[in-house]
Amino acid sequence: MKLLDKDLKNKLILFLIIFCGVNNFNHLRAEKYEIYIKDSNINLILRLLKKADKRNAPIIITNPDSSQSIIYKKSNFQRELSQKELIYLIKNPINFYQEQNFIKETLKFLNKLGISVFLVDLNEEKGSAYWLPEKQIIKIDSKTINAGSLTFSKILNHEMIHVAQSCKGGSINSLPKLIGISEKMNKEKNYLLSSKVYKNLSKYEISLEKEAYSYQDNLSAGKYLIQKFCT
Repeated sequence: MKLLDKDLKNKLILFLIIFCGVNNFNHLRAEKYEIYIKDSNINLILRLLKKADKRNAPIIITNPDSSQSIIYKKSNFQRELSQKELIYLIKNPINFYQEQNFIKETLKFLNKLGISVFLVDLNEEKGSAYWLPEKQIIKIDSKTINAGSLTFSKILNHEMIHVAQSCKGGSINSLPKLIGISEKMNKEKNYLLSSKVYKNLSKYEISLEKEAYSYQDNLSAGKYLIQKFCT
């Protein structure tokens, strides 16, 4: 087994503390202890995501009265699953192979472009991730790991679209500019845009977010747009 260098090992230990939610460390500004995702630790991130996928999957529990129930996690915008559908998912868990492969290949792709991706502990006002064109850095909230592979892949793809918007603006270090692709918003995405994270954005900045939200679910969109406008 390859030994981690001392600095990286300390950062990974700190990340696991943050990830596990130890309240005694809430006073730390985690951005000072950000973790740079690179080839040597991508597999660790993927393992954490797989564990989150397993936690979020439907499970059967035994109640105090010995009856059984099925519990699972869903967003407010997802429909309720029937008992038959839930039992099927328990017997045939989703492996999220496509999302895991996307995350792995995308992180390598971004690194080759000179874009660094960091896991940090963001407060609610900064949302789940953001793109810093002047530094060529994407910062993703470490808590998004808990949401699993599907959500993490969409967040990463969303930020890639912002990278492409910067290239449309002149260069990878430029302020993002609208690409001009059609918006495909739904009720959930409009709800997310109404959160306090975006309350101080201009109308133009909201339009930039709408472009990214519109195509974040299409995991081929971010790379395609970067290749079109950045290379």
